[in-house]
Amino acid sequence: FVFLLQDDTYLHLEFQTTFSINDLKRFKLYDTALYDKTGRNIYTYVIYGADITKADEHLDHGSIQYRANAIYMKDYDGDDIFRRLSYKVYHQETLDDDEQLQLVFLPLMHSKKKRTELATDVVELANQVKDEKQRFQLIGTTVGIADKFLEDSYVDKMMEVFKMTRIAQKVYEDGIEEGRQEGKEVIQEAILSYLESRFGLRSNDIQHKVKSIDEIDVLKALIAKLYKAESEKQVLQLIDQALKND
Repeated sequence: FVFLLQDDTYLHLEFQTTFSINDLKRFKLYDTALYDKTGRNIYTYVIYGADITKADEHLDHGSIQYRANAIYMKDYDGDDIFRRLSYKVYHQETLDDDEQLQLVFLPLMHSKKKRTELATDVVELANQVKDEKQRFQLIGTTVGIADKFLEDSYVDKMMEVFKMTRIAQKVYEDGIEEGRQEGKEVIQEAILSYLESRFGLRSNDIQHKVKSIDEIDVLKALIAKLYKAESEKQVLQLIDQALKND
């Protein structure tokens, strides 16, 4: 999730239920590609689920320094917050900005419930919000975050609730293609920057292949695998396989 702030900088949010140093490397490439494209400063925060108590925030690559600030959801009592928000929603009280954030982040917080159960409960609660626009935003954001850590069957179940809102139907019809195109371009830029920095001018032919990949899901899978490639030959094999899957 990337947000353009009033001071003309970007806020880059990531949601993780596990930690790997390769994730930080991936975030670094995303941010580098976004900066190259826009010239705007980027501030990255990683929101970790309750199972993560400590994670590295800094990459030291000599002259290249990168920081992704960690926020830990383990410190929040999800069950208590859910009870409090449920009371307000069922009494048709308006949720303020902080409470809306608490609601969408609930599935990542500490809870006696399983994360899948809590995420489903959050979507069902959000669906009871009186204001339709707010309801749409809450459900859509929760589903978007949950897609990072839930099995497809649970995400599909929540998406059914999301699609039932009239606003979601309109956005889906009018905006999904535009959104996927923008997402594809950002991931392509990240991959191209990585290839250029690693292989220099001899990566031109490889970059041309990457530009021909149209499916955003294929690009996401590719960028996650590229970091583990130990040679240019392996990189070529991964890209050729991605082209077959496109």
